[in-house]
Amino acid sequence: MELLPESWRVLSDLSDPELLESRPYVLQALQQAHRVEVTMGTTGAHGDMRLPNMAVRLEGPQWHVRFLDFDWAGVAKEHTYPPFMNPEITWPPGAHAYAVMISQHDVALLQMQFDLAVQ
Repeated sequence: MELLPESWRVLSDLSDPELLESRPYVLQALQQAHRVEVTMGTTGAHGDMRLPNMAVRLEGPQWHVRFLDFDWAGVAKEHTYPPFMNPEITWPPGAHAYAVMISQHDVALLQMQFDLAVQ
């Protein structure tokens, strides 16, 4: 496990203005991550894109993004969610215990998390 310097902060620790400012950078980083080939012709899905599972650091006008907690991550359209998903979290449609993970779930959950955090 790599430890990040203190200049990195998880999204759940940011203020509302910081969340709003960092949001497009985080979404862009997730889109880029979903384009990375994991194995021949496959891409990955994180499976748990809640705000505590991403860290950001502001350098000048640019937010840098790191994804954390890859316990559920796997090959998109092949790996499945675990049987112990927290029922108190509003998961995107189609994301439930034993369901096949897709990258769209990651994007939907992240957007839902941003919307809930900044109301």
